[in-house]
Amino acid sequence: MKNEHIFLHPLPNVEVELSPYGAGLVSYKIDGVDMVNPGPWDFDSKNEGYNGQFVAPLVGRIQNGKLGKFVFPLNEGTKSLHSATLSVCWKKFECEIVEEKAQIDVVFVRQDEIFDGKFQSVAHYVFSKEKPTFRLELSLISDIDLPVNLTSHLYFTLGEAEMKDVMMTLPSSLRCEYDEQQIPLRFIPVEGKFDMRKGRHLDEPLDHAFLLDEKKLLARGKRYEMAVTTSAKAVGIYRLPKAGFTLEFIDHPLLGEECILPAGKSETMVAEYAFRRI
Repeated sequence: MKNEHIFLHPLPNVEVELSPYGAGLVSYKIDGVDMVNPGPWDFDSKNEGYNGQFVAPLVGRIQNGKLGKFVFPLNEGTKSLHSATLSVCWKKFECEIVEEKAQIDVVFVRQDEIFDGKFQSVAHYVFSKEKPTFRLELSLISDIDLPVNLTSHLYFTLGEAEMKDVMMTLPSSLRCEYDEQQIPLRFIPVEGKFDMRKGRHLDEPLDHAFLLDEKKLLARGKRYEMAVTTSAKAVGIYRLPKAGFTLEFIDHPLLGEECILPAGKSETMVAEYAFRRI
């Protein structure tokens, strides 16, 4: 419910809103300007928006829902998208908040059953009290072998009404190639609108994953810019004309057997988002 949302003020000019459903970041405002788009979706019930939430255990599309011996439910025709009904993205997490001198830590945790086992997912936000920056660490551990590919499905706007006013600088020389069902096939060199190494406005549709040559990127609007560093190997960018753009940091963009996490081992994805008024 909305009244379960968490409201923080890490800085006098920064307002944060989070939801325990999907461990989602609903809003991050600087001087009253929201850097993200909470969208028209209801955070507190199942929806198809994946907007701001933690998506796990598996991000991406799988044809017929099959990855090795694992079969995920279908929710997009003949495909399983983002783990379908097995995803944690609309489920309620337990939450703990710890406020320290330099930061506010918000830790969301939940346990789920899946296939013949159980897994624990954790989303740990760290909001700086010294500058408009936050860090997000996502992790998952399972007691069975499990396909895992973690991300946060935030839509960023940087306060812009149209994404054509956002310039992305992305150090990536390779992007995913997909089949007609948007199933990843292989990596190919970037060209045209996909080559953002020297900066490019988000004025055309995008729904692609890019291998990162360097684990960072820069997005710049008319008033604010956002510098991001990450532990991830790749980033999926989905751009909507007005609703924003995602930065889905992932380690397994091709969704092969390499994404199967052995039982008892932990997978972690970290990203830090630093904002600056231009």
